[in-house]
Amino acid sequence: MFVPNACAACGGRLRRGGAGRLCHSCTGTIERVPEPWCLVCGVPFSQPATTGQPQCEDCRSGRSFGQARAYGLFEGPLRELITRLKYSGDKALAEPLGNLLLDAAQEHLTLQDYEALVPVPLHRDRLQQRGFNQAFLLARPLAASARIPIVNALHRPTRSKAQVGLQGEARRGNVRGVFGLQPRNRQRVTRRNVLLIDDVVTTGATADEAARVLRQAGVSRVDVLSVARTP
Repeated sequence: MFVPNACAACGGRLRRGGAGRLCHSCTGTIERVPEPWCLVCGVPFSQPATTGQPQCEDCRSGRSFGQARAYGLFEGPLRELITRLKYSGDKALAEPLGNLLLDAAQEHLTLQDYEALVPVPLHRDRLQQRGFNQAFLLARPLAASARIPIVNALHRPTRSKAQVGLQGEARRGNVRGVFGLQPRNRQRVTRRNVLLIDDVVTTGATADEAARVLRQAGVSRVDVLSVARTP
């Protein structure tokens, strides 16, 4: 009890915020998602929109989710932390990254609008290999703070190729049909507003496919929250 709280990223001493947090130096180096961004998927625009409500080209063709928001850009220190969590098994980073997710939710969303948090699932082979679903771990601080239950409403019976390196239509085709609904949890999300949780959003293809399955199951609204999104 006498050991000072340490930053989960650099190990430096925390003056405030307590365990499960990043120090001010580490959080200060994370680049937040800059405005203006697409009002649907949250991707930052390189040039400000001049008329109407700005939407990116992908979102103008329609999305199954209402909006997607993220804490910061998937580059630099944030990318390193997420990579350490997912591929090096550094589960100690799940709580501080989850707290960034909570910060983003409080900043961009109205949390009382949601009745369930749904983590994007992994295929059983990848889950067995990794030993955990990072989206589930990231959702826990938000669930505890907002008192919203985590519901494993989706499963991933089909294993797709990794999305890394794929772009545009290739990403959408790669995840088409990979998600299914967990029958035992259907009633916990039907006619409810849910918040889909993931670590990183790139084009929104994975989130869109997951949201499509949820909407077909009778979910009223699906929004998306991630720790990071690609520029």
